Amino acid sequence: MSASWIPRQQDFTDFFELAEPLRKLHATEGEEDTDASLEETLAMLSLLYDIPFAYLVPTEKLLAPHQIRFFYLDPNWIRVLLDGAMSLGRNVSVDKSHDSVFIEEVYRRAIEGNSRIRPRLQGKPEAQNPPSTPECTGFLLRSPLVRGWRGLEFRAYGAGEVLAALRLEALSEDVLLGLYQGVIDKLEILEPPESFHFGFNRSGAHLSKRLRSLEEGILTEKEVPVAERGNRVVDFARTAETMGQALGVEITGAHMALEMIQNPHVAVITKK
Repeated sequence: MSASWIPRQQDFTDFFELAEPLRKLHATEGEEDTDASLEETLAMLSLLYDIPFAYLVPTEKLLAPHQIRFFYLDPNWIRVLLDGAMSLGRNVSVDKSHDSVFIEEVYRRAIEGNSRIRPRLQGKPEAQNPPSTPECTGFLLRSPLVRGWRGLEFRAYGAGEVLAALRLEALSEDVLLGLYQGVIDKLEILEPPESFHFGFNRSGAHLSKRLRSLEEGILTEKEVPVAERGNRVVDFARTAETMGQALGVEITGAHMALEMIQNPHVAVITKK
């Protein structure tokens, strides 16, 4: 088993450490503050915060290197998790009977509150509207991309709309967890916006470049060959002449810079 398989910060995590946020509530002044802290703790549990990684992926075979796995977050599993967290304060059987009556309300409030966790941690305005659906899906990515490209962006779509990210966090050097509100039909993995660069398309030994409109800057259907001098050196003069003929203008240095821009790459994964 590789050293990076289990996130280091959770190697020796004991499940009963989940009691720590609940124990701190006893020192909270005011019933309203206590309720808010309790709701936040349960909302974070519903997003798998502080859950030992081995509880989520018990064997490395379920997430091999260079692999991404999608999953549904089982609401029954979350209910049991929340019920287990609440059991830390039970002393007699009547406490269990009490909790069993209110577990659905606890689950509902935790799900409604988990959409506010990520904005709060980021220092951004919290979402005011409760989730439109209790369904939650996500992915686990195991790849050197997690370590090498910290600025990667992830965008999930479901039913034709962008899904709200509930949690997006690197659990170790090469394992990243994403949770989204709703069912993921398509996931886009985008290079950081600052990774704009010059580039071209390659087909075997031939290089080509898809041209942009000089007026609007958007890609057109025109594609021209990229000339080479040999030894992997681009002949910009001949390439500019070819571009000028295709666009019907005399290509300047500014035009050439615009045409040679390569957008950051986007990897798209769709549901079968």
